[in-house]
Amino acid sequence: MLIESAPGGGSTHSEQIYLTVDCFKSLAMMAGTDRGKEVRQYFLNCERDLKSRTLAPTQPLSELEALQIAVGKLVEQERRVRQLEAAKEQADQRLSAIEAEQDRYQAPCGHKYTVLAYASLNKLELSRNGAAVQGKRATALCRQQQLEIEQIYDPRFGKVNIYPQSILEQVFTGVLSHD
Repeated sequence: MLIESAPGGGSTHSEQIYLTVDCFKSLAMMAGTDRGKEVRQYFLNCERDLKSRTLAPTQPLSELEALQIAVGKLVEQERRVRQLEAAKEQADQRLSAIEAEQDRYQAPCGHKYTVLAYASLNKLELSRNGAAVQGKRATALCRQQQLEIEQIYDPRFGKVNIYPQSILEQVFTGVLSHD
């Protein structure tokens, strides 16, 4: 028993009681309150779980049963691999689309192509003479819009003009609508 002095000059009596964990659990389980009922239910569930784990039959598996379990695990793993591959394929497609959009954003007027390269890219058949005609149209549109016409070296033809994608789209749209 501890005797402590009170702030007003008198003394008060207080007592400290120490309990073990097991004793505290026992008191909590004996309490006739809703909380006591919860504590009792908790420990009953713990005991039930422990018994179900320790009393489960552990008979050795036959070779066929072990093989069946292993095959089941392999099938499940293969299914997960296929799901991951499909998800990877979708992610690759999204990444390609994002990269294409990013590329388009970084080159707002589009890429630059020769007339033959643009036709080939869009699976359009175009003869050499047709390419020359389209090149003249593209040159005229570039001059009209005050766009610079660049040249690159082509091993087949020497120096050739390259035009912005937007100009070539206009040139070839006109051709397709005239056909």
